[in-house]
Amino acid sequence: MRWSEALMATRRTVPAEADTPSARLVLKAGLAARLASGIYSLSPLAMRVVSRIERILREELDAVGGQEVRLPVVNPADLWQATGRYQSIDDTLVRLHDRAGRPMVLAMTHEECATALAREMLVSYRRLPSLIYQIQTKFRDEARPRAGLIRLREFIMKDAYSFHADAEDLDRMYTQMLAVYRRIFARMELPVLVVDSDSGLMGGRVAHEFILPADAGEDHILACGVCGYAANREVARTTLHGTASVAWQWHRTEGGRPVLAALPRGRHASLAKLAAAAGVPVTPWDGHPPWEADAPPPGTPVVVDASLKVSAPPGGLVADVLEVAGQDPCPTCGAPLQAVRAIEVGNIFKLGTHYAERLALSVTGPNGAPLVPVMGCYGIGVTRLVAAIIEAHHDGAGIRWPASVARWPVHLLATHPSAEVVRAADALYAALGRARCLYDDRSASPGVKFKDADLLGLPRRVAVSPKSLAAGGVEVRQRRSGQTEVLPLEAAIAQLS
Repeated sequence: MRWSEALMATRRTVPAEADTPSARLVLKAGLAARLASGIYSLSPLAMRVVSRIERILREELDAVGGQEVRLPVVNPADLWQATGRYQSIDDTLVRLHDRAGRPMVLAMTHEECATALAREMLVSYRRLPSLIYQIQTKFRDEARPRAGLIRLREFIMKDAYSFHADAEDLDRMYTQMLAVYRRIFARMELPVLVVDSDSGLMGGRVAHEFILPADAGEDHILACGVCGYAANREVARTTLHGTASVAWQWHRTEGGRPVLAALPRGRHASLAKLAAAAGVPVTPWDGHPPWEADAPPPGTPVVVDASLKVSAPPGGLVADVLEVAGQDPCPTCGAPLQAVRAIEVGNIFKLGTHYAERLALSVTGPNGAPLVPVMGCYGIGVTRLVAAIIEAHHDGAGIRWPASVARWPVHLLATHPSAEVVRAADALYAALGRARCLYDDRSASPGVKFKDADLLGLPRRVAVSPKSLAAGGVEVRQRRSGQTEVLPLEAAIAQLS
């Protein structure tokens, strides 16, 4: 592709709200343009990166029997009402009515829709296991979009769903998907960690996140540098025990009912852990409640953290509800845990039979009786990956794309308008072709071209100049290592083709 023909525009300055490396570089390199809060238009340059990411996803999922589908973005609300999520999810879920007045939602994820499709397509246990996936645009009305492409309202996501005859078969698929995800991120050269996590709005009993340690991240994990234990802060464990100093903290359910938790003084509850123990979602109580800890209202759930030297009152329970902090002991080896900021780039969940039961999905079992499939789901944020790759691969001059996702492998510069330089650059471009080469044929100065080449970060930069020709050819520079060599034109064509 010739620069003069491409829809491209680089920038030297960006708005102040672009406060992370990837947010700044996305705008500077012309990968995207902000249309509204959390909503960006992607340029042809970004879309080529997205398509290469999607190709990796399809190759790896197809290799384990995945079948691609396309599920509707607009769903009838009764699907979500049947699973309880229409009522339980906050305004992040966009609710609307069609022209006939029927309630609808914009699907922010597709467990309901995937289950409804399986209800029509799966008849017998002999069709299990079944793995389907899609790559699609989704919308979540996030209250606080941030960091450019990291936390968007409109974004591209790969979501997959599996259906199984029993929990053991789901366990097999879950282990297989752990390996698939590791291969996917290895191909993108992302050094991810696999951590225990909360299943959140997805439901289910087991969940893991794939996270990229990065200062720009919005997630917090606790990791052990000795044994490798790692978990999201919401579900991280520790070996604190025998704490005598107690603080009673009030929480409330969405319906306003109180929940009382006993914790070590100066510490807080993990809302995910406390919700699991109490059996209902909870939030901290704002202000001082009208009751004292020794006289909660009848029926109030009372949870005592397991680290305390306190017995649960009658009707209460002891459970691990502590939010773990940095320097707390590792639950596996006892070494101090380190608090790390990170970007979540993927997640997997064991959903169990929650969705199948509520949406009446069953197949004929081996004995002729109805069998309710066990489900798993597996997500990767595609647009977020663009930002995550930049966070992992950049320097002070710009992006350093891994070859597996780069828009073009070669960035060709003609640094002088002389006929000899242009002739050599044109010959190299003709040999490589527009699919493998970005040819900066602008009349801009060499300094501008070199700055833009570093900013765009294609794997190899080839500069044709009077100096390189006098030295016997063209200058080939590796963007990642900075290694430079001069090659004869024919040798450069052979190496770069």
